[in-house]
Amino acid sequence: MWAVCGGKGGTGKSFLASQLAITQASRGRSVVLVDADPQGAGVHGLLGLAHRTPAIADCLVGDNPLSECLHRTPYNNLRIVFGNAGTRPLSAFTHDKIERLVTQMAELDAELVIMDLGGGMAPEILDLFLSAHAPIAVTLPEMPALENFFQFCRALRFYTINRWLALENLSLQVEKIWDERPGEEIVDLNDLRHYLPAVLGRRGASTRQIPPPPRVHLVLNHLTSIDEVHHGFSIRSLCRKHLDVHLSYAGYVESEPKAWKKLSAVQGRPRIHITPRIRLEILRIGKNLLHGRELTIDGVLNV
Repeated sequence: MWAVCGGKGGTGKSFLASQLAITQASRGRSVVLVDADPQGAGVHGLLGLAHRTPAIADCLVGDNPLSECLHRTPYNNLRIVFGNAGTRPLSAFTHDKIERLVTQMAELDAELVIMDLGGGMAPEILDLFLSAHAPIAVTLPEMPALENFFQFCRALRFYTINRWLALENLSLQVEKIWDERPGEEIVDLNDLRHYLPAVLGRRGASTRQIPPPPRVHLVLNHLTSIDEVHHGFSIRSLCRKHLDVHLSYAGYVESEPKAWKKLSAVQGRPRIHITPRIRLEILRIGKNLLHGRELTIDGVLNV
């Protein structure tokens, strides 16, 4: 299972999820694309499809198993689970329902399940994101998007520690300890992981090993220059050093101003025109995800 997410809207998460699904299906793999964005369905439009039911909300709220919510697409080997499209309340994404959804996704007759989670830092989104074998975070190389991306990674690390504290039956919240960090000589989240056992010990709490950093795959989208390609290595280093998130640079997608084309007026839905170069970039990202690899500086010197 792969999950595509990020803190900010409009960075191309649905685009990446749909293109990863299309390219992997074109390689002969059986793929299911799941629109699990609680803000509403949208990924089906990138496949040129109109929304249909039963959809994911019928599984989350009703009694439909997820396997009965699969629909064919125009692409061989690719099926889709449509999003809620406003037909069910967002409260459908409760913890129990998420556990049921993840279990049913694992039982689908498919080699690969790709979730489009949209944006946000809500606990249910982070739960789904961390449930994936390959959590993929997408951002743009622009400063507002990068700032939001770092906030997303910070929230992700806080969430993993808070979840661990709850499992340890500790009522403390990591945010409170973070607020007290000057007195504890805590500079960043990497320090927090090393200091936390001592901090909790002084408060009379017995703890086991702190959970390791979450492992996340980074994809930079809408790049316009080689300099922006190299930004990915800096982002990876900063997240590992200061946010205690093990970020792997899976790849990037260049900007393509003519990516969108209009279908006929009768259909009225957009489709995406993918250039051969962008297709190769998407394939490279998929290959890195499948084999647990990442970009290297030497690998992009001649781009």
